[in-house]
Amino acid sequence: MEQRRTDRQRSAQKKKTFRLKHLINLLYRFFLLIMMVVLLQSVIKNIWMAKVLSDNQQKVQTMKIEKASLIKQLEESRTEFFVEKIAREKLDMLKSGEIILKLQSDK
Repeated sequence: MEQRRTDRQRSAQKKKTFRLKHLINLLYRFFLLIMMVVLLQSVIKNIWMAKVLSDNQQKVQTMKIEKASLIKQLEESRTEFFVEKIAREKLDMLKSGEIILKLQSDK
């Protein structure tokens, strides 16, 4: 009778131990899954940020080129030659003693 009780107790103890080990194993797997999700999220965020950085660097480069072009245009517009050219083309102005000749084209 006592032998039976100890067998039952051992069996019950084994079941508790098995359940505890199983629970620990499940918790460990859950922890690993959570860590993988966090790591994957971090990797995706880094890839996205790298793309945004690359796009912004391209925009900066484009803007630098545009800025250089605008600076060149501004410097050219400050020259006497440019001012004279605009005065002649847009405002139809002449220097003293000049005559405008307009030729008719045959159409």
